[in-house]
Amino acid sequence: MADANVEWLRDRLVELAEARRGDVGMDRANVIAALSAVVEYLNSHVALRGDPRLKAPLMELGAALQDLDEGRISPLLRPAPKPHGADGNRRGGAPPWSPDMARIVPYAVATSDGLCQLGLNRTEANAAVANALTEAGVRATMPGKRGQGERAITATTVKQWRSRLSKSRAHGMDPEAVADWQAQAAHTKQVVDRYPERRDPQAFAAGLLELLKEAVRTIPRN
Repeated sequence: MADANVEWLRDRLVELAEARRGDVGMDRANVIAALSAVVEYLNSHVALRGDPRLKAPLMELGAALQDLDEGRISPLLRPAPKPHGADGNRRGGAPPWSPDMARIVPYAVATSDGLCQLGLNRTEANAAVANALTEAGVRATMPGKRGQGERAITATTVKQWRSRLSKSRAHGMDPEAVADWQAQAAHTKQVVDRYPERRDPQAFAAGLLELLKEAVRTIPRN
């Protein structure tokens, strides 16, 4: 009987995993169902069902996920307080970028730098990069009144990214993103410097933006 229960649990978890389609609401429902399946398995096992401590964390997590569907954020799912202290620890400010945004942001800011080198002012360059990212299907994750949420990328977003990278460089935070930004900025500058007499800066600027969009589309999204 125990073996049959294990097989049932495996099949149920595989079914729910394969049903995920990238829709946040549906995927969350599948995660809740997976947690419920594990709890059901624990209840079916004589040696496990008598200890409520085994089920309590799973049930608490499932309830917290259900709260999100009703617009509430359980303390269990709130971001942890940011550490303070020696360089290398985050001292307040925005939460860490997701892995995909940590790759997109440095490239975006470096492209804006390259557009400025071609003659655009900073606001124009930031707006052009924001438009390119939007066309590539990128949206920014930003803090809101109910926690993290997606927002459209604007020139102000790109400006804030540059400011954050500059501050991170000064304080030793986000080292990988800063290194990527500096490397990409140096590469972009070399490309622009080699452009012969900048005969058609508008066309070259458009080319930089197309390269940004192509690069962004190859980055796996979380």
